[in-house]
Amino acid sequence: MPVDNNALHTLYRSWLPELWSSDPDTMPALAEAIFAPDAVGHWGDGQDYVGPAAIAGKVQETSTMFDDIAVTLLTGPIVDGPWIAARWEFTGRYLGGMAGIGAPAGTRVRYPGMDLFRVADNRLAEYWPHGADLFLMRQLDALG
Repeated sequence: MPVDNNALHTLYRSWLPELWSSDPDTMPALAEAIFAPDAVGHWGDGQDYVGPAAIAGKVQETSTMFDDIAVTLLTGPIVDGPWIAARWEFTGRYLGGMAGIGAPAGTRVRYPGMDLFRVADNRLAEYWPHGADLFLMRQLDALG
């Protein structure tokens, strides 16, 4: 069956910016609509997040550390068969109170990154995010 590039573009935009820009309470329902039940998110922390609820939870975790969040799509999505790639930028204001972070509450951050998704049965099935973690840690004075 041929891949519908327009449908995959729409699917990606349901992830970014829609899910990332939504209220944290609605993130699990949005994730259920766009991720396969057994979807896996391979974050760089060495842990896999399995299922829409776990993936939404990872996004919710980020949203609790920052406010005034904006996630901007910079390039893409680029679709090639069952693959979707895009480049984005996260901006927000650090809320403070996290162990190991020296930046004061109110510090503005910018975090550029890229997404790679594998699609199966018109749902996001596997996810590899990549971001400029070191750049973010420097902004948050979290390198010691």
